[in-house]
Amino acid sequence: MKGTSVSVLDELQAVEQRILARMSELRPALAEYQELEAAAARLGLDVTSGPATGRRSNGRHSTSSSKRAAAAQRPGGTRATGAERRQRVLDLIGGRPGITVPEISDTLGVDPPPLYRVVRKLQADGLISKEGKSLQLR
Repeated sequence: MKGTSVSVLDELQAVEQRILARMSELRPALAEYQELEAAAARLGLDVTSGPATGRRSNGRHSTSSSKRAAAAQRPGGTRATGAERRQRVLDLIGGRPGITVPEISDTLGVDPPPLYRVVRKLQADGLISKEGKSLQLR
């Protein structure tokens, strides 16, 4: 029985070593992916659709790269989840009826294109209305 136990333990240790080795191999690829994901977000690329359809909503951004980089580190910046960003936009519209997307952009430190997508979705869901450039809760 002892021989079997040692054998099973040896197998488990070998599996652990293979797992650790593979994780070590993949770590640089993960770091590169995370860097590319952050760069894509700063450029306003839609990475959720896959590589073939990822694109910028417009060719220019008025926000400097340093502002975009800072936005990636602030709450509501490019790392905010959709639900968090949606709630922050709703909170801003509720607190400042008539606010515009560029004003929301400045407040959150987020480029306007992703915010326009959020606004369109909130309108489609019947949560906000838009009169000209002004946004209000419904």
